[in-house]
Amino acid sequence: MKKKFSPGTAIVIGLSIFAVFIFSVIFMAFNTKVELVATNYYDKSVSFQDDINNQNNANALGKSVSIKGQHKSIVVTIPLDSGFTPSGTVHLFRPSDSSQDKEFILSVDSTGKQTIDMNSLAPGYWKVKLDWQSKGKSYQKEEKIVL
Repeated sequence: MKKKFSPGTAIVIGLSIFAVFIFSVIFMAFNTKVELVATNYYDKSVSFQDDINNQNNANALGKSVSIKGQHKSIVVTIPLDSGFTPSGTVHLFRPSDSSQDKEFILSVDSTGKQTIDMNSLAPGYWKVKLDWQSKGKSYQKEEKIVL
């Protein structure tokens, strides 16, 4: 005697497969590591207009400001004002792993360049944020690079 496959059985099997799929998606979502760009979002949002103004100041300098990724290094170039040494920081953000984020003090040579060695850091996608001050004016430049 042969049993027939009824529509009710098909519906139960279909709903069971759907339920397993939903539970697996929920399980994967709870086990996904979420990396925050910044832990202090409120402070960042308050100073957002300052960031825009600083970026506009850097853009007004023209192409003399650059952040370039080269083989296992990052070269930062900024214009030097006569008699003024710029001060600031270079932030390296790794979007896939915030534990690899680094911050360096801006220390340019006499030509306005600083080379940051990246041998100790993982290759891949990085966001580089350059903040500096010169003559009482603040500047900011961001670039996305792949090493």
